[in-house]
Amino acid sequence: MEISAETHISALLRQGNVFYFEEATFLSDEPHNFVLLNRQPSSEQGLVFVCATSKVEKVRRFRSREPASTIVTVGLTEYEHFTKETVFDCNTYVVKSFADLVRLLKEGRLKTRPHIGDVILKRLVKGVLDSRLVEPEIKREIAGEPA
Repeated sequence: MEISAETHISALLRQGNVFYFEEATFLSDEPHNFVLLNRQPSSEQGLVFVCATSKVEKVRRFRSREPASTIVTVGLTEYEHFTKETVFDCNTYVVKSFADLVRLLKEGRLKTRPHIGDVILKRLVKGVLDSRLVEPEIKREIAGEPA
């Protein structure tokens, strides 16, 4: 029995899950790893993701004036599915709809990776909450506070 794309994505909506896809707003055509940050994600709301990149020094230079906690570096031994030292710039995020993820899955352009792990997830959430550039409503989604 095959499950629908909608059911498959619904089962994956958990804070800290990692999705691998191309982001249309990026200059790069390469897919990236994105971590879902909504505290209680659902198909009815915007899904907030932070993006992983191996351009560690570039991000550090670009965000040198932002709080250090907003740049989360993940070493090779911390998450086995990264092949290089990786950084998350928690000052920027991507919002996708449930329908966006379903479409990407149906088109074969979405892969999933194992959960990022609670230690890294806590650092990512703290990074977004500490950011001076992230809007309060996005922070509420991540913290699980009512709007």
